[in-house]
Amino acid sequence: MGEYLLASKLQEARADVEVSSAGLEAVPGLPATSGARRAMERRFGKNVLASHRATHLSPALIAQSDLVLVMTRGQREFLQHEWAGVIDGVKQKVQTLGEFVGRPEVDVDDPVGGDDARYDRCMALLEELTGAVAQRLRGR
Repeated sequence: MGEYLLASKLQEARADVEVSSAGLEAVPGLPATSGARRAMERRFGKNVLASHRATHLSPALIAQSDLVLVMTRGQREFLQHEWAGVIDGVKQKVQTLGEFVGRPEVDVDDPVGGDDARYDRCMALLEELTGAVAQRLRGR
């Protein structure tokens, strides 16, 4: 959901930024969860995640990225600690969505396993944060 929303917001803001997503616990090749597909379909009227396939986050992906936006402070701390001696600049590169937009106390909780209302709340927060990210990146 985050990848699609951020890419859409960046396109609206006319910011030339490449977006991709990967997960710490992702099983490569799996489609988006049914909850995510339903939430996006409710919001956009179509299955915008039909072609999405999961990618596992690796040190190589982080190393080749200019910025890595994660959902929670726990994820950020894990990545910064785990790969501090492996990836140059990992502490500067990895930030939460909330931190990047000046709201460091905000984490985006994973809705997996939750009901549709939980996915909808997650998507609403992601829409808000990705809109702010797009505006900030547009200014760079």
